[in-house]
Amino acid sequence: MQIRSVKTSVLRVPLSAPVGDSQNLVESWWLLVAVVETDAGITGWGYNAGIGPALKAAKVLIDEAIAPHLLGKDAFLVDELWRRYYYKPHFTGEMGISFQGVAAVEIALWDAIAKCLGQPLWRLLGAAGPRKVRAYTTDAGWLSLSLSELVERAKRAVDEGFAGVKIKVGSEDPTLDYERVEAVRRAVGGRPRLMIDANCRWDLNTALKWGGRMEALDLAWLEEPLDPFDIPGHAALAAGLTLPVMIGESITSLHVFRDYIAARAVDILQPDALKLGGISAWREAAGLARIHGLPVVPAVWDMMQVNAHLCATIPHVLMAEYIPWLLHIFKRPVRIEDGFLLAPDEPGIGTEIKLEAMEKYAVG
Repeated sequence: MQIRSVKTSVLRVPLSAPVGDSQNLVESWWLLVAVVETDAGITGWGYNAGIGPALKAAKVLIDEAIAPHLLGKDAFLVDELWRRYYYKPHFTGEMGISFQGVAAVEIALWDAIAKCLGQPLWRLLGAAGPRKVRAYTTDAGWLSLSLSELVERAKRAVDEGFAGVKIKVGSEDPTLDYERVEAVRRAVGGRPRLMIDANCRWDLNTALKWGGRMEALDLAWLEEPLDPFDIPGHAALAAGLTLPVMIGESITSLHVFRDYIAARAVDILQPDALKLGGISAWREAAGLARIHGLPVVPAVWDMMQVNAHLCATIPHVLMAEYIPWLLHIFKRPVRIEDGFLLAPDEPGIGTEIKLEAMEKYAVG
């Protein structure tokens, strides 16, 4: 199945209402979409995501430095192609915008392969985990919500069957964070899992103090408390808390995951296929976690379309993250039933975007 063309587009999809965490106010979700056409008449779809127009730079990288090398090549050799034309040269590195868009083509190739074989991706990869995974929602816990809105959304999420609610922290005054988390715990009771996410805002002393105080609220994990590349800081934090520390959403290199594990600086691994360069690297990160006895909770920059498959390929996935921003743009949006994310049965990945959405949201 030879690659005939690789076409890219940048989309800007407005959110129904802005949401905020400790670092950003997000009004739109940006996508770098890659469409791979083959001589078998099969088209693969992939994308990467972000919160700003920097993805336009990644589009140039793919269009001019990667796509020309793929033409005429066998799409089934996705791993070989990726290592030969991206990883091996090392001219763009594994950090920053030079890496941010490359997963779009890799995911599109996997989509084409799965479609060619008439299988959903999870089956093609030899699923080892459950077909459905308990989901927690992030969309109920934004820092930009008022306290009353936060409590109401959390209660609604639990009523809808979600097993957990992630609450954003990182306010100027950590006392306010504590009050918000405590209010949600009182409102939802002791059974639902609550998680907190500082989005890299805290320093070590703040994380030790307030993470320690929040341990009494029976939290499932503390996500991205410090600068994502401060491995010694996270090691000190993990040693000082019983609250599990989760790291990975901002990491683009398997080497950094390796170093985190070696330093005992992480309790839960959070690999993201879009950040790591694609599906194959995500599976390597998940394998690294398994041999070290660590659970995996994938980050959801993919808006769940890819994660629905990846969660079904490993037995040590703890939960799946739910954010419903882009359900309306996909031809086959993921399904959530009774708080579970379901792996689909249709061939491919489910990454194909409606043509009307491509036209409506295109910005480059």
